[in-house]
Amino acid sequence: MRFWNPPDLVRWNLTKRYLLDLEQRGVGVVPTVVLEEPASAHLPALLAARGWSQAVVKPVLGASGHDATLVTPGRAHAVAAAIEEGRIRRPVIVQPFVEGIRTSGEWSMVFIEGELTHSVLKRPAQDDFRVQSSFGGTSGLAVPPQAVAEAGLRSLGALPAAPLYARVDGIETDAGFLIMELEVHEPSLYFGAAPQAARVFAEAILRRI
Repeated sequence: MRFWNPPDLVRWNLTKRYLLDLEQRGVGVVPTVVLEEPASAHLPALLAARGWSQAVVKPVLGASGHDATLVTPGRAHAVAAAIEEGRIRRPVIVQPFVEGIRTSGEWSMVFIEGELTHSVLKRPAQDDFRVQSSFGGTSGLAVPPQAVAEAGLRSLGALPAAPLYARVDGIETDAGFLIMELEVHEPSLYFGAAPQAARVFAEAILRRI
């Protein structure tokens, strides 16, 4: 099996704790907290301490929105019980829900050898918060504002090693572009929306063979 991104980089990227590393390296990320146990004590306290009226709970090791759960202070004990009973895989991270995901959408930008090849703008279904198509989310090819593209490119410089490819997901906020995920083992690179980028990717691989 060949890895086109460095194996150590992929291992580092497998759990969402990497967001904490990126934040320490000066990258703007959506605030991320690894929830301490027991969840029944720490989840309500975390929401209160941060003043988060809505937050998203996600497994540290997960993908495609699986087990991602929207939580409010009123639902904190029910969500904590789901974590402690194993209905939500633990450990989990907690992030504030950014309302702009519903109004402006979430950007996914694909970089190959440090160059932005294409990007899509994703939005959740009307009554949901997840942008994945399996939950009714929609996406379409779009050109990001220059500041968004530049922020995505800068984030690559904070990685432990240079990737052949990466997908940077994030959202525009009043505080600037904030990263939600930066994936170097992402199977969905939206080549169906940008076939020319698939050729760029193939040529980049051939240069490494």
